[in-house]
Amino acid sequence: MIFGDENVIGVSHEEDIDGIGSAAILLRVLGVRNIVLTNYHREKWYYAVKKIRGYCESLGNITIYITDLNLKKWMINSLDHGLSNCVKKIYWIDHHLWDKESDELTDKLGYYVKYNDAKHTASENLAEFLGVKEDPVVDLIKILSRDSDFGIMQHFLTEPLTDLIRYLVYIKKSKALLKKLVRKISRGVFWDYETEVLWRNAYKMKREVVENTLRNYIYKEVDDRKIYFFFTEPVTSSYSLLKNFGEKYDLAIVIFSNGSITIVRERDRDDIDCSEIARRLGGGGHRHIAGVQVRRRMIREKDLLLQRIINVLREYFEKK
Repeated sequence: MIFGDENVIGVSHEEDIDGIGSAAILLRVLGVRNIVLTNYHREKWYYAVKKIRGYCESLGNITIYITDLNLKKWMINSLDHGLSNCVKKIYWIDHHLWDKESDELTDKLGYYVKYNDAKHTASENLAEFLGVKEDPVVDLIKILSRDSDFGIMQHFLTEPLTDLIRYLVYIKKSKALLKKLVRKISRGVFWDYETEVLWRNAYKMKREVVENTLRNYIYKEVDDRKIYFFFTEPVTSSYSLLKNFGEKYDLAIVIFSNGSITIVRERDRDDIDCSEIARRLGGGGHRHIAGVQVRRRMIREKDLLLQRIINVLREYFEKK
């Protein structure tokens, strides 16, 4: 593979440091010119597939690196259908807990190479897969990805970068600014004046959202577990929200207005598998944090949604 080969496409998760950092690694290490940033909203993924198809139609054959996105059957099928006339090789490098059906489907299709280690972040796995050694920029991306994805939130850049990314995705809605951030990070520029200006706006909005959310949480007990529900806006991340929450909890369910639901266990609750709870709701993720995407109208039907989640939690805890 030639460095900067235009036939190589990078596809990564747009909503967090791990996804943006993975895209930056692809750009830094492979010189990937064509970056597609997306998430688990179906319309976003379908648009990404359309974008990739456009590259294929103009280039003839492509190699695709997909990073920090869970291997989901509906995503695989839409990719296979959308690129049916495309000569392709797909490298799917991730760190989520994959379901067996999706994993087996990619094996049957025959054009996938997969690398997945749930103990690490996608950025860490990508660097390992690409054989990156002693690169200070990649090393910092790996540190920040672990700090954010595992809810440690101790590095001074982690929370500001998380605020900025979510602001660019959900408030500015700017792929151009996100890709500009990817390019900066790939060069080792993690913060500059432009970033600072954008972040100040992001932080102001996030702080107001967090303060309002923490005044209006809902508390439930399910099988003697303390469960807190938070209805909020996607300008904040789950970990940023919970960092400011003073109560002890077993599970926190963060429900965003855009239809995303995040399930987070308290740090020392190793007996709870968030990915299994999310799977029962139609999603997936990691043992310590997982998520599901629902239709936005379900978010507006708050009581019905809460009851559905509580029923799933009861069923999960009863079978433990």
